[in-house]
Amino acid sequence: MRDKSNGSGANPGANPDDLQKLADQVQELAKKQQADNDLILKEIGKLGKVSGSSSSPVHKSTPSVTTNAAAGGSTAGGKESGYEHKVAAGDTLLSIAKAYRDQQGIKVTSDQI
Repeated sequence: MRDKSNGSGANPGANPDDLQKLADQVQELAKKQQADNDLILKEIGKLGKVSGSSSSPVHKSTPSVTTNAAAGGSTAGGKESGYEHKVAAGDTLLSIAKAYRDQQGIKVTSDQI
């Protein structure tokens, strides 16, 4: 073993056959990745058709946030204070939470909503 590693005629690099096998494997992997990408795009297209007509926007502009009462705690009579948001087409929990953070400086997550 020591003789082979010390260079007694052994080629320490890859031989041309090994390199060709590797190149073939890389090309096959690239073909599979392209097929996966095509499938993903096809499925996304299907989802777009299912979610509504092409004329309706997928994402709406930033929702507006209005204050109902001061945050944190209860008002007299035990009613909990909070914020109101009128949900519009295209609103998501994430977009609503972002609007509260950006417009009101309120740290809220979609889970909390």
